[in-house]
This record gives sequence, C-alpha cells and structure tokens, in this order.
Amino acid sequence: MDITTAYLHADVDTEIYMLQPEGFEKQGENGEVLVCKLQKSLYGLKQAGRNWNKLLTSWLRSQNMHVGSSDPCLYVHQGKHNNKDFLAIVIYVDDLFTVYNNPKLRDELVQNMSKVFKLVDLGYAKWILGMRINISKNSIKIDQEKYTLDTLEKFNMQNCSTLSTPAIPEATGHQISKPTSREEYRSLVGSLIYLSVITRPDIAFAVGRAGQFMENPTEANMIAAKRILRYLQSDKKLGLTYSTTGSPTLEAYADADWGGCHTTRRSTTGYIFTLGGAAISWSSKRQQTVALSTAEAEYMAASSATQELIFLRALLRDFGHTQKEPTVLHQDNQGVIALANDFILNQRTKHIDIKYHFIREKVESGVLTVDYTSTQEMIADCMTKAVSKQILDKAKEKIFGESDKTFSPTS
Repeated sequence: MDITTAYLHADVDTEIYMLQPEGFEKQGENGEVLVCKLQKSLYGLKQAGRNWNKLLTSWLRSQNMHVGSSDPCLYVHQGKHNNKDFLAIVIYVDDLFTVYNNPKLRDELVQNMSKVFKLVDLGYAKWILGMRINISKNSIKIDQEKYTLDTLEKFNMQNCSTLSTPAIPEATGHQISKPTSREEYRSLVGSLIYLSVITRPDIAFAVGRAGQFMENPTEANMIAAKRILRYLQSDKKLGLTYSTTGSPTLEAYADADWGGCHTTRRSTTGYIFTLGGAAISWSSKRQQTVALSTAEAEYMAASSATQELIFLRALLRDFGHTQKEPTVLHQDNQGVIALANDFILNQRTKHIDIKYHFIREKVESGVLTVDYTSTQEMIADCMTKAVSKQILDKAKEKIFGESDKTFSPTS
C-alpha cells in the first residue's frame, strides 16, 4: 500500500512559521509582511518524518497492532498469540508491506485505514525499492536485474566482456597509478553498494574494498570497480530464491581473513545467515583493530555474527517463527570454538577486548552453539577475500538457493 502525501497528515508538534507561498501573499492591516503558521507537517521539515511515524504508530495501535521488539518499523497483530491469525506490517516511509495468513484481517485493515488516510492498494508486491519479486507455487525469488542493467548502462558497460569473479587478490607491492574522477568513482561504488547489501552478497567483499578509496581514487581503483560490473554482466538475473523445501531453521556462517588488508594489516569480518534455502543477512567489513592471530580475527568475526544473530532471532520471534533451539554458528577455526565454549584465560588471549567475549554468555545461555565447519564448506569465505571461481560458485549455491537456476515464475 502507498499512502498519498503521507507527511501532510501529521500535525506539527512545535510552533513553526514559514514565508507565504509566492502568488498567495497577504498583508496585514497596516501593510506589514505576514507569515504562515504551520498546522500540518510539510515535506522538507526535519520533524516531518517523525511526526508522520508518531501518527501512524498511534493509529496502528488503535487497530490492535503493536511495534515489534526487534524493529520499530515492524507492526504485528496482537491477536497472533491467542489464535492462528497473523498480520504484520513493514513500513518504509509511506509504503506499507503486509504479510498475513488471513485475507479478512488485511481487508479490514485497508478499509479502516482508507477512512483516515488517502491510500492506494497496489495488491501483491512485485517491485519494492528496485527489487523484483517473483512468486511461484513453492518459492519466492528476489533479484535486481533491472537495476543491474541500468547501472551497466549508466557507466557505458552494457556491452562489456564478462568475468567469472568480482575481485582478484590485493597486490602486495606499492602500485603507482594516476588519479581518476572522484565523482564518477563515488557514483559507481555507491551504485554497487546498493546491489551488495540488497540481493548480491557475492560482490560484498569486492565492493567493500572498492569503498576504501572513495577519497582519492586512482585508475587502478576504477579498473577494480569496473571489474565488478564485468562480473555482474555474466549473470544479471541472479537473485535470492527462498523455497518451501528450504530449512526453516536459522543458520550462521562466520569467517575472517587475518591481516588481509595490506595497507592497515587489519582483518576482514564476513558472515552470512541463511533461512528458507538462501541468505537473509550478510556482512563484509574490515575490522576496527589489528588482530594478533588468526584465532583472534576469527573470534572477532564470530562476535559480530553473534550480535546479528540475536537481532534475527528476535525478528523471527516477532513474525511468530520462534527459534526454540540454539542457532548453529559455523566456524572453521578450532581456537574460536575453544574460546567460545570455555572460560579460559591465557597469555595469548588476555588482551582480547571484553566486548568480544559476550559470545561465551550466549553459548552458555543456549542462544547459539559454535560448530566446526571445514574451510571448503565455509560459504562466508567469499565475504572476506577474493576467491577463485570454483570456491565462489560452490558458495553461491547455498547463498542464492539451489533452485535459482530452475526458477519459473507464475503469471
């Protein structure tokens, strides 16, 4: 659903004045210049978004909805704990996306909302923020083919040759290269960031590395960034496919590349969470401090994954899909497993910051378990470094869903 002129519905909570609109000026009795006192929010006001959110929240609560414990933009029907009916609303400014198992609940909500707000009911979601949603009988696929095509065309790469990987290992020596256009480079990397965080985790590491040179990019950096476009050209339709046969249990993979950044010698954290047969959350990020060992770098990555794990379990609980069993966090480092499961302290680990040790409490409380997974099966490996085509292809099967290649959307 789309709320028409959403901000104009909300009252102003402070005293605000504005100049009279051009062509509608009025003067006072003595010819003095008058101003307008706002009674409703206008687009452009700093308070407009907050005022609209307060109004919408108040109205939804009057309809027996409550704010989710994990996300302030998620509203859930309160009756879900008392009966089997379920209705959830996810809000993006003035766009509302509903999830339900009883059409009557949604019909009643739309009917009541249309009495208060002017809205357009767009039916089943097909496009959301540049994402295409294809629904078949047993699966849902989300991709950004059009956005990818537009990005390739924007940078005159629509007819470029293809490459099988988005990045190559970082050169260890000092590379001399001429400066390039900062504006074009920033525009390119910015476009790629949106892809990497929405539907293309396979380019997350390459995009993250490209983003480190936004201030003073060189021709070598531009070539590396356009390599990602060449990789995207090879499979523009690739997307995340969730199926009814996919596992309903949340799983996590965390990995790190020790000292992978040759400039700062910091390590890179990478994690991926899967549900329903494909990835639902991922991250590739350079760590804030230098790790003194592989185990320490991996431990810091596992700690970051644990924070996301707690949030996702709470989010699933809001959707009525409580994860009763501990979530499995896959790790390929035995040292991390030992540190997470035992409250040990020795000369090599006592310097590790206390904020990374909270993973031990979560293991003890039964929120998660840390299990060993071989490096060959670690799908988060591609989030921490440039990997070969063979390793990337193997990871993509679990990241994007094995049914992606055979997906056939219904009309």
